[in-house]
Amino acid sequence: MPDEKPLDSLVFLGRKKGLSQVDLAAKLNISQGHLSKLINGLHEPGAKLRRRIDELAQELAGLDSSWLRAVQRAAQQSSDFRDAVSALLRIMHSNASADST
Repeated sequence: MPDEKPLDSLVFLGRKKGLSQVDLAAKLNISQGHLSKLINGLHEPGAKLRRRIDELAQELAGLDSSWLRAVQRAAQQSSDFRDAVSALLRIMHSNASADST
């Protein structure tokens, strides 16, 4: 199974909007346990769920879903790019956590 965690950005955007994993799972019409497994890379989303993930990310961020797919493709093709995006998301998450305290 790939090392990448494609839902990191969705989880980050959800947290910025005050949504929990339970909330995100409900919006995706899946269980929180299934979402957790997806986030941790234990399961891969199918095509329909991947589309719902893109649509939800677009809703939360106001981004065009084609941009999100382009970032996902780039992350799949380049481990350096994937590592850079992951590091950026960790920094953003850390800053968001610090801002909320």
